[in-house]
Amino acid sequence: MQLRRPRILLISTGAVALLLAGAKFAVLAAGPSGPKPATEATREANAALLQQLPFGDRADFEDAERGLIARPHTLTITDADGNVVWDLEPFKNSSAATRRPPRR
Repeated sequence: MQLRRPRILLISTGAVALLLAGAKFAVLAAGPSGPKPATEATREANAALLQQLPFGDRADFEDAERGLIARPHTLTITDADGNVVWDLEPFKNSSAATRRPPRR
């Protein structure tokens, strides 16, 4: 004897699947809304952390530079056959000087 599923269950499952697919499409079609501004609590927490950590202390950077013989000319890493396996060239000019300062 074969058990039959109620038709209403099959129809409702299909309807839910279509509804979810439509909702996902609507969200994707709307596009990204962009970043939201920080809340007051986030701004306060960031300001407190800025006061606690020694952002003006450059000793770690100086220690990293000490003993440095040379920097690589290219930031592209290749395998033994010359195929590019990692390319950091697009980030070469990224530095703290080119980043936006934190909002206060």
